[in-house]
Amino acid sequence: MPLSIFTLIDTKREKSRNLFLKENENLNKTLTFIIEFRYNNNRLFE
Repeated sequence: MPLSIFTLIDTKREKSRNLFLKENENLNKTLTFIIEFRYNNNRLFE
């Protein structure tokens, strides 16, 4: 019985961790895009 409870908790933790990593990856892509966009625009106006 206790084993199944721990398994459930562990599964939930793993899911939230995966979700966090996914969100983090999306954030990184967005930041990279913004930085590249600004850099390219600055180059245009030099």
